[in-house]
Amino acid sequence: MACTIPLAVRTPYFNSYLRTETGRNHTNDWPQFWNLGHVVAWDAWIMVDGVNLQLFGGAGAMDVTVTFLSPIEPEDLVLQSLPFTYLYIDAKSRDGSQHSIQLYSDVTGEWLSNDLDSQCEWATIKSSSLLIHRAALSKPSSMKEVSDIAEDTTLYYAFPNGKGVTYRTGDANVSRPQWAKNKALENSEDTNFRAISNAYPTFSFALDLGTISSTSESVMWALGLTRDPSIKYTAQDRHAYYWTKYSNVGDAVTAFVSDFDNARDRAVALDNKLMSAAKDISDEYAIVVSVAARQAMAGVEITVSKDSDGNWNQSDIMSFMKDLGVSQRVNPVDVMYAAFPAFLTINATWAGYLLEPLLRLQRENITKVNYAMPDMGESFPTATAHLSPPVVRSVENSGDMLFMVWAHATISGDASLIKSYYSLLKMWADYLISTKATPSGFTDADGIDNANLGLKGIIGIKCMAQFADALGKSMIGNATSYINEWISSAVVDGHIVSGYGDSSSWGLIYNLYADRILGTNLINESLYSAQDSFYDSKLASDGRAYGIAYDSSISNNAKSTWTMFAAGATSDPPLRDDLISGVFAKASSNATAGVFPTTYDIAKGTIIEGAASPAQGAMFRYLHSERQTPTGGSDSSNPADGSGGSSSSSSAGAIAGGVVGGLVILGLAAAGVFFYRRRRRTSEPKKQHFTSSRDNSFPGSDTQLLALPTVSGTSSSSGRVPLAYEPQHHVEPFEPSAIPPNYKRSAPSASTMQNPTSSPTDGISVSSPSQSGSAGSGSDSERLRNEMESLRREMNQIREQTMYVPPPEYDP
Repeated sequence: MACTIPLAVRTPYFNSYLRTETGRNHTNDWPQFWNLGHVVAWDAWIMVDGVNLQLFGGAGAMDVTVTFLSPIEPEDLVLQSLPFTYLYIDAKSRDGSQHSIQLYSDVTGEWLSNDLDSQCEWATIKSSSLLIHRAALSKPSSMKEVSDIAEDTTLYYAFPNGKGVTYRTGDANVSRPQWAKNKALENSEDTNFRAISNAYPTFSFALDLGTISSTSESVMWALGLTRDPSIKYTAQDRHAYYWTKYSNVGDAVTAFVSDFDNARDRAVALDNKLMSAAKDISDEYAIVVSVAARQAMAGVEITVSKDSDGNWNQSDIMSFMKDLGVSQRVNPVDVMYAAFPAFLTINATWAGYLLEPLLRLQRENITKVNYAMPDMGESFPTATAHLSPPVVRSVENSGDMLFMVWAHATISGDASLIKSYYSLLKMWADYLISTKATPSGFTDADGIDNANLGLKGIIGIKCMAQFADALGKSMIGNATSYINEWISSAVVDGHIVSGYGDSSSWGLIYNLYADRILGTNLINESLYSAQDSFYDSKLASDGRAYGIAYDSSISNNAKSTWTMFAAGATSDPPLRDDLISGVFAKASSNATAGVFPTTYDIAKGTIIEGAASPAQGAMFRYLHSERQTPTGGSDSSNPADGSGGSSSSSSAGAIAGGVVGGLVILGLAAAGVFFYRRRRRTSEPKKQHFTSSRDNSFPGSDTQLLALPTVSGTSSSSGRVPLAYEPQHHVEPFEPSAIPPNYKRSAPSASTMQNPTSSPTDGISVSSPSQSGSAGSGSDSERLRNEMESLRREMNQIREQTMYVPPPEYDP
C-alpha cells in the first residue's frame, strides 16, 4: 500500500491526497494538501436502503467503484491547462436485487487558504442542465502563498442538473444530517459569508437514483481550483492557457463537464498504452511510472501572455515549474533536468515551453555572468532573474541547460530554440570549456564536488558541438579530448569514482544517462560494463530496503531520480531491475508519511525532501522516444488548439503524430486515472471511532459509518498492471455498460445560467456552450485517432525508404 492516494493532482496549488500510511484509517480521514499539513475536505456518501455509508468502500448490498480522474491531455494544451478534475462513482448490486440508492458529496472552503480564519464568500450558479458552486476568499492576495497554499484561488464544484438532483450551501453540520434524514437537500443558499472555520461553509450536491440494481452510467462531479493571473514573469502577468479558448471560467467548467465521457475514454486508452509500454521493462517499473505521472505534470503551470492590444498571444507559450517538496524556486534547472524524461515522453514540445522562460530571461545577459542561472527566483508564482547566480553551481546549471536544449531538439525534431538562443548557448559552452575536464571548486545540485559533475560539463560541451554542426557553424573545444582527460582521473580500479583519484569514494554516475539517450558516445561500452559490475557489488554490500545511496559521502540517502537515471544508463537488465526495485519499494510503501519523495533514508524510507516533486518525471526514463534530426522549428502559434483531440494541426500534434512517431502516441502519460474497489468482508456496517482532525460523521445521525476491510489480490482479470496504490485493492478495467433506468447525465445545454446577486471577487459570468465543449464529439475523436495512426504509419514507411539515421556525431 502506498502512503498516499492521489485525489486531485493538477497544478502546484490544486494538489491533494488521501493519507494511507500505517497507523491511519483513511476511511475516517480527510483529504489533505500535498504537504500533509492542511485538510482540504472532500466528502462522499452513499445511502443504501436507508443506511448512509461513507464512500470509498463497498456499501452493504452494493459494490462501489470510486474514481478520481486528473487527466493528462498530451494532444491539447487547453485541456492540459484546465485546473479541474473528475470524481465519479459506479455501483452494482451484489445480490442482483434492486436497492434504494442516494448519493451525496461536498467540499468546503478549506481549499481556499491555509488560514482558516480567512473570510470567504460563495454563490451557486444554476441552469437546467448544470449546477456550479463557486467560492473564493473575500480578500484574496494575488501571487501569494502561505504554507505552500495559494491565497488567490477560486473553487468550483459542478454537478449535472436533472431528475433527483438537489443542492445546498451552508454549515456542514446542517447539510450533511439534512441529507442523512431526508435523502435530499433543500435547494437553499446560505448568504452569511464568514470565515472558513466558522460553521464550515460547505458546498453540497445530492442525487436520488431511486430503486436500481446498478448505476451503469457513472455519476460524476467536477472539481476545480483556478487562479488568474497564474504567473508573474518579471513585470508581465501570464495566464493559464485555457483562457485562449474560454472567455470565462463558467464556459470552461461547462465544457469540462460535457467532455467527461471523451476524457475518460482518452484517459483509459492512454493509461493502458502507457502501462503496456512500461510493463515491457517490469511490473514494478509500470507501478513507479503510474505514481510519478501525476507528480511530474502537476508541478507545472502552462501560460500565455497578452499582446499590446489585449489579445491572447498564442505564439508566446511558457511553462513554469515549482520546486514542490523543497522550496518556492521557479523553474529550478536541476529539477527540470530530472523531470525531463516525462515531458520528452508526453509531448516533447512541452519541454520547450519549460526552457523558453529561462532562455529568454538570460538572452539579454541581465545576470552579467557567462554561465546559466539555477532558477528564476525563489518566490513561485513570481518569476524573476536570478541576478547573482552562484558560481559554485555554474557547471551543473550550464551542463543541464545545454543537455535539455539538445534533448528537446532531437526528440521533438524542433531546432527553434537552438537557432534563437545559439549565442547564449555558446557562451555557456565556452564557460564549461574554461572550467576544464576536471573542474574543482564546483558542486552539483546536491552540494557534492565529484566526477559525475565533470562528466555533465563535458556532455554539455558535446551538445554544443552538436548545435554547431546542426547549424553549420564551427566551435572551439573538443569533448573527446576532455573525456579522455576525465577518464584518467575519474576511473580508479576499473570503475568511475566520485572523488577524483579516491578509490574509496563511489556514487551513482547518473549523468551517464545523458550520454546514453543523446547518443553522444563519449563513454565506451567497456567502461559502462565495468561500472555495471561495480554497481552490482555495491548493491550486494550496501543495498538496503529502499535501494542504495546516491553518493558515498551521504551514505544513508537514496534519490529516486538519480537511481532511475543510473538504471537508465545500464545495458544489464538484471542490474536495471535491481535499481528500479529500490525505487519501487519506496513508491509502494506506507511505512512512513508523505507523497512519493525524491530523497529518503535507504533503510527506513523516511522522507528527507522532495515530497510530491515533479522531478519524479525521471521515472519515464524508458518511455521517451528515439532521437530525431532537428529541423527548422515548430509552428508554436497554434499548439493543440483546445479541440480535445478533434484537431491536431499544431506543432504538438505534428510532432506527436509524425515526427517522433512510435511511443509518443503509444506511450503517452497516464491520465491520472486510478480505479480501486474496496470490499467489505462482511455485509454489516460497523461503528467507527474517529481519529482524524475533524469528525466526519453526520452530526445528529444515528446511522453508522462503513468499515473498510482489506482485500487480497493486486491485478485485474484484464491483466492490467495495478497503479501502485494499495496491495489490498486491485485495478479495475473500465467497461462501459448500459445506461441506468432512472439517472441520465446529459450535457449542459445552451440555456442561460442564472447569475447570483452576490458572487466571489473574480467577477466572471457563466454560460453553457454546446455539447461539443472543448473536446468535440466522439466521432471527431475517433477520426483524429484514425488520422494520427495513418500519419504515423506513413512516417514509418518514409523512414524505412530513406534509411533514416539519427543526428551526426561531431567533434570539431
